[in-house]
Amino acid sequence: MLGGVDDGSAITAYRNGAAGTPAATGGATWTVNGIAVSPTAGFRLAGDLGEIVLFDRVPSASDRQLMEGYLAWKWGSQASLAGGHPFASVSPGAYGGSSSWSTSGPLVVTVSGSSDALAGVDSYDHRTSSDGGVTWSAPQAGTSVSVDDEGTTYAQFRAHDAAGNVSAWSPAANTPAATVRIDRVAPAVTVAGTGGGWSSAASVTVTGTATDASSGVATTQYRTSTNGAAWTSATTGTSVVVSAEGETLIQFRATDVAGNVGAWTTATSGGAGSVRIDRTGPSTAPAVAGATGAWSAAASAGRRVGPVGLRVAPVDGRRRHLVGGGPRRVRGRHRRG
Repeated sequence: MLGGVDDGSAITAYRNGAAGTPAATGGATWTVNGIAVSPTAGFRLAGDLGEIVLFDRVPSASDRQLMEGYLAWKWGSQASLAGGHPFASVSPGAYGGSSSWSTSGPLVVTVSGSSDALAGVDSYDHRTSSDGGVTWSAPQAGTSVSVDDEGTTYAQFRAHDAAGNVSAWSPAANTPAATVRIDRVAPAVTVAGTGGGWSSAASVTVTGTATDASSGVATTQYRTSTNGAAWTSATTGTSVVVSAEGETLIQFRATDVAGNVGAWTTATSGGAGSVRIDRTGPSTAPAVAGATGAWSAAASAGRRVGPVGLRVAPVDGRRRHLVGGGPRRVRGRHRRG
């Protein structure tokens, strides 16, 4: 059994579960038992292929070993598996699941490898749990189960032999080979610290809180635009301190563990996602009109701002003040004429 994993930087080749050599990109040739694999036209496969399995992702070590065990037991070559291989002496049972998150579905979990020394295996049942193994669905007949639900789903199987005996349910909950994790929904981000109102503060801190119901939040990013300038590059972080005068727009987005990337949050001038700071006073003093300093007998002289003080000199020589625009009665005798 031959296999290979290309993680984008190196290729590791495997024979019966053991890493082969050489293992490198760029046209390396790998020869095992007379079979040569190379991207050049000078090499050809000398042998028959019984089955080819492709992954749509870089498989983890447990995923690779699970597939090796499945193929070995299916084709009767389990005795050739490398020493220490987890499925060298026991069949993998269920396969098709993974502890990794997927952004698409459905995914199928299948059972194989059960044996019965006397009457022989006759049929299988399966059941699923979406609450961590607390409750399970009603059993259904079949060797595989298709899962398309959001979140984490566990699958279990049991076998019936021809004599009517029924095995226990297996594998244990949370076994990667019988686990399906699907997350199609991107995280949501709630922004706090904006609103568009003017402030004279030295700085304003804006935070973005991301939530994801399935696989969880992996990273949160933000970007800013100050006074109409172009958006900055995305920066990883859940908060940003704004100190520039004028208006700064802030947006956040988040990526979950499954790889779903959310849209940038809303940012509008003077509204959500806007921070406005003004620490600078007016550049010119206000202009005052209507006051000349000369006495006037007019009932009013333009618009009066605030109270006006009038000085009154009574006969006793003590100075009194009237404040405001309405008349006030002053005690004492007043000089006439």
